[in-house]
Amino acid sequence: MRSSIIGGVKINAVLNASVVFFGDNLVITPRARVWALRRDIPTFGGTEGSIAAYPFFRRIAPHQAPGGEPDMVKRDDCPIRVGLVRVVSVSTSSVFQVGSTNAIDSVVWIKHFRQLANWKPPV
Repeated sequence: MRSSIIGGVKINAVLNASVVFFGDNLVITPRARVWALRRDIPTFGGTEGSIAAYPFFRRIAPHQAPGGEPDMVKRDDCPIRVGLVRVVSVSTSSVFQVGSTNAIDSVVWIKHFRQLANWKPPV
């Protein structure tokens, strides 16, 4: 493993099945299924929010086929040095990690509805 030396990290937001991890890790597996509804006029019929009506939420995530190792030269004799890392947001099944990882399996499905009042299509 290679050492990482960081002077500081500033993260404004971590949301929705996201991970912030310092150190070495074997497997990180964030998941998220998001069904979002934004209405300008807040009227609700009681049946909103059912992901069962959307079959893409049941899809199996594609994975990279197992294969050979990439061609690369790896040097573990010197640490990675960074001053300050500023992150605006880590959101929706994403990962911010300082260190080594063997596997990251990150999947997200989002269905976002926007029902806007007085919306007119562009001319």
